[in-house]
Amino acid sequence: MDGQRFLDRGLPFNMYDFTVIGLEPCLGPLTECTEVRIKTIGLVRTEIQKVRIDFPRHLNWPSRQMPGNYDHTSGEIVFSMPELSSEVRRGIDNASAQAKRFQSLTTPVAAIDVNGGLAGLEVFVELSLNGQNFTEDRVHFTYHGASKPLSAPML
Repeated sequence: MDGQRFLDRGLPFNMYDFTVIGLEPCLGPLTECTEVRIKTIGLVRTEIQKVRIDFPRHLNWPSRQMPGNYDHTSGEIVFSMPELSSEVRRGIDNASAQAKRFQSLTTPVAAIDVNGGLAGLEVFVELSLNGQNFTEDRVHFTYHGASKPLSAPML
């Protein structure tokens, strides 16, 4: 405590040197959850596995944290990439409101993007084995939009 006296029992200190090298799959739909496996080098089994998703800064969305699960068979962390249905709906509603504001009586308005402008959204995934310190490997997951164009009513 003062450089001469010490506590009777030391506290354990564990240092984990691991790297996230990829996701499998690294692509999934906007409006459905996707089970993702985190590919790592140097992963150790711990009681806590948390995953953080960082969205692009221009969206001004907060990061999301979710639990990960250790797969004893493969030795990997598995988690569910969340669906973004409410964000897609909000994007469609905003585009629709903007189109109504600029609509003229003689010019038809183009179809609204059914993906809310979020098709191809790239997010970054980080992993923590203690729930506090996350990797900084910036491994990306890409959300894809609807595979077929859906007909949207003309406004």
